[in-house]
Amino acid sequence: MSSPQNWNGTNFSPSSSHLRIPNGSQPDASSFIRHPQNGPLRRLFALIIGINTYKCPSFRALRGAEPDALAFKDYFERWLGVPTDHIALLLGREATRLNVIQGFKRLAKDHRIQPGDPIVIFFAGHGGEVLPRNGWEAGGKGSKIQMLVPYDCSSEAGQGVPAIPDHTIGALIGQISREKGDNIAIIVDCCHSASATRAFPSSDFAVRSVILEPAMYNHDIDESIFGSTTRAVRPTPQYQHGGSKSHMLLAACGSSEKAVESDGHGNFSAALLKLLQTTPPDQLRHRDVLDFMEKIPGQNPQCEGDHPDRLLFSMAELAKPTAYSIRPASTFNFSSIPQFILDAGSAHGITPGSQFSIYGEKVKLMASAVNAFNSVLEPLSQYSPHLTTSQPTTAVLTQFGPGEHMRLFIPAEDPFQGLFRHVCNSLRDGGELGLNNIILVPNPSIAHLGARMDPSGRNVVFNILDERATRYGFSHPFDPVLAEVDSVARVLSCARHFFRTLHRSSNPTGEGSQVHIEFYQLQETSRYSENGEIMLIPTGPNLCQHNGIDFTTTTARTPYGFKIINNSPHRFYAYLFYFDFGDLSITPFYQTPAAPQKYQADFSLRKKGGSLTIGYGSGGVTPFSFVLREGHDVDVGFLKLFVSTKPIDLNFIPQGSPFSNSSKALQTWEGRKGDLWDDLLVPFILRRG
Repeated sequence: MSSPQNWNGTNFSPSSSHLRIPNGSQPDASSFIRHPQNGPLRRLFALIIGINTYKCPSFRALRGAEPDALAFKDYFERWLGVPTDHIALLLGREATRLNVIQGFKRLAKDHRIQPGDPIVIFFAGHGGEVLPRNGWEAGGKGSKIQMLVPYDCSSEAGQGVPAIPDHTIGALIGQISREKGDNIAIIVDCCHSASATRAFPSSDFAVRSVILEPAMYNHDIDESIFGSTTRAVRPTPQYQHGGSKSHMLLAACGSSEKAVESDGHGNFSAALLKLLQTTPPDQLRHRDVLDFMEKIPGQNPQCEGDHPDRLLFSMAELAKPTAYSIRPASTFNFSSIPQFILDAGSAHGITPGSQFSIYGEKVKLMASAVNAFNSVLEPLSQYSPHLTTSQPTTAVLTQFGPGEHMRLFIPAEDPFQGLFRHVCNSLRDGGELGLNNIILVPNPSIAHLGARMDPSGRNVVFNILDERATRYGFSHPFDPVLAEVDSVARVLSCARHFFRTLHRSSNPTGEGSQVHIEFYQLQETSRYSENGEIMLIPTGPNLCQHNGIDFTTTTARTPYGFKIINNSPHRFYAYLFYFDFGDLSITPFYQTPAAPQKYQADFSLRKKGGSLTIGYGSGGVTPFSFVLREGHDVDVGFLKLFVSTKPIDLNFIPQGSPFSNSSKALQTWEGRKGDLWDDLLVPFILRRG
């Protein structure tokens, strides 16, 4: 065997000789390399870690972790054509705590890796968990910190080596992201729950988790990693690359489940590799992986991160229209009209009368009944062509059901009256959702939005009339928009979506009244958070009083965060959005990762006192700061919180501003029985101090 190599292809010094890239077998003539030698995946770099046997004798040995690591290395080299010297491999006793951390650091420093190049970090071995330190928000009573277990983890007196907690991993990934961009995929085949460590009766099966002693957690040992972060604001570099923004995560199972290996491989790794070897990465988005991967009994793999629509190992996003599964109804109905079940309901914004197109079919269907999470569809008319398939397929929303989404005021005799009618007629037959739910009203006092032609006749001026904003003194017009169909249609479509989503609500269940939002100014401490940065904690009183937030600000250098508390008897998935009246944008503050029907995502909110922190603590979300727009003395928005007992794909809700020169007040601080959903709306008023 030749000498081990480092990231630059040269020999390691003795101090780093444990990190090696072995001479894997070369692809034979029959091997399939998806990309040419100068293709995009020639730019991929990887750190691959697999540990079967541990130094600590109480840690049960695994059989499949190292074979999984070698299998992924083989996939990158033989299937994708990744150069061998782009892959660093740590196996067994080489995967010490020091070498694992150094492997992360080398990715951040490697001069060959350019911003945006794909980076993959794979770990197979044991995981564990420990209680957090006092004062750290980890999701409510009993929540724990998750850890990866290196080869040399032990609690020996004077020689103990702690496991690697999530805050250290978060800081290391943040360093890579700052230097190389956020095209980072983390694949973890282990579990953390101590309840998952019971041995299987057969040695062919094992759980990838161990019970960690308190001495195997040392919060302060990695301070040099955290201290190297840059400190700035609006946006704050040490935070903008943290949490789910810096990478996409594919994990083997839910937080309280078992990651199992059998027949010499991890069940998750085997299923994922099988998918990757049959579907090229340029045809797979991250969100598609769990949909297309074979179901793993007893495990619910998780996909998390801010870029689920990105193709694997790529910066390219493949946005698709929101499509919902549809299948023939299995229950008997007395009419001769065929019925179909749509896997979306009022929680997804579906209303009676909504119309759908079916993939590959000419027939159009309409929602005749809408439940919380599913709807009954029937052909739009008795003369509609019949579906040619009896198998499940997908449907796309083409027209909203009847109802008022937005009230628009245009002064009588204003020239915009004619342009508005022309815009509506242009979209009516254009295959788009149209503007048929925008209602013209004769009085500005009952309108949500006003519009008029400016004196030049070349621009249209829109302004907020909604009493929920004007009652606080907000009355600023938006920047003028060209008086032509496309520009006006974009503003009206975004405004309609803004007000429709802001207005819509569940049938009251009473659950929303048991979920509360708190809002705090944050302050830095001398400690470091479990997400890898300066630890932030609330200071001062809860600024959300009487279901509203009304506060003054003098600087954008002040961080803020939210805390959601669930006192209901149900576990919930949570989704928090900010509706900005200043530019009609909708910004996601927190979204539970969407999961396909065959898997279950981890709940965001535990029942009976469970909490979720956003901007601090373990929520993994960047803190926020707020600054008034130039010329404004007040800015108004609304927080809208959706909670649901089932995961919902709400990726259709966020939108940017339709106004090209808009500035933002918000800154990144540089159904079945038992199924329910609810929402909570909180006014958010920002005043100049």
